[in-house]
Amino acid sequence: MFDGQLLFQSSTVYSPWFRRGGDHARFTLEVIEAGSASITVELYTKAADDAGDGTALGAGTPLFSSVSAVGRTTAEFLSTANDGMKDLVRYEFTVTGSGTNWILFRMLDPVWFDSVVA
Repeated sequence: MFDGQLLFQSSTVYSPWFRRGGDHARFTLEVIEAGSASITVELYTKAADDAGDGTALGAGTPLFSSVSAVGRTTAEFLSTANDGMKDLVRYEFTVTGSGTNWILFRMLDPVWFDSVVA
């Protein structure tokens, strides 16, 4: 869980890397309070033995885009052979707004699940 973080406008912050727990996942963002700012969350992945920042998942489409409403928002990521998650995953949080805007949020633990093969 990425718990109770306060970020100001024009901020980009990365979470620590964490292990992938399955083929697919449901991610939940909870906005606790927002001062006229919005948050965008992207998902990055890399192999455990790779150096660097990893690559964005979802063909550059954010997991959450410009969320500012207080409450929880859930997104499901279904991995495919072309954009599959590797060993490690992390979030990129980007806050936008104007003036002295801020957002207080947290990411709940992802719910991992695998594909069912008949």
